Amino acid sequence: MLNYIATCDNAKIIKEVCKQQNILILHEVEEYTDLDKYIKETKVNYNLVKFFIIDVSSISDKDDGIITTLYNFIRLYKRIRIILIFPQFENKLELLSNLLKQEIYNLITNTDNLKNELLKCLSVEGKTKKDVQKFEIVQEVKEKSHKIKGFNIKIVEKLSKSIRKQKFKKVNKQPKIKETKVVHHSGVYFFELLLEAITRLIKLIGYILVFLLTSIALTILLNQNLRELVFGILINGG
Repeated sequence: MLNYIATCDNAKIIKEVCKQQNILILHEVEEYTDLDKYIKETKVNYNLVKFFIIDVSSISDKDDGIITTLYNFIRLYKRIRIILIFPQFENKLELLSNLLKQEIYNLITNTDNLKNELLKCLSVEGKTKKDVQKFEIVQEVKEKSHKIKGFNIKIVEKLSKSIRKQKFKKVNKQPKIKETKVVHHSGVYFFELLLEAITRLIKLIGYILVFLLTSIALTILLNQNLRELVFGILINGG
């Protein structure tokens, strides 16, 4: 005999397979159901049941609740084969992994081929660990990927903190500029004054010479007689 909780569409296929295999359906539910409440409150003689099909999309229990409920159920009814249908298993990899740990191997994820999958699960041997081992590999890869991602984030955070600390230390450890005091001795100070006076005198003489030469040049250029005289001297001298 068989019990099932499933959507209407999946229920049709379950009924078809049961009819084909001459399996009697003892109790059926085709609505959204609380699995724990169903097992505890529904008056079903589970000693007569050989298969229990559960469509995960039809139950309201959280993943942890599903594991706990099935674990307790299997302890009481070891001879019943649990068959679980996962219409969207990509989001249930952790649940699948935990079910495998409870040695529940009759898991259906290929709902497009639900009929053949059900026939396999309802066969004498049913599905074995080998048939569903891929879920353990996928879950392991996902967990490792998550750990690596988390590890990389931690490294970035640590590097960021370290860089901030180093910058803070550099700012605090910048050497203070010492004020230098220049001490002038009286002899050196007198020599500097004398040198500055001579420099200014030379500049003054230079300005006077430039002024005189400029005045002479302008006078020669403006006075025709002087200009002819100078040109004559230069020409005769050449």
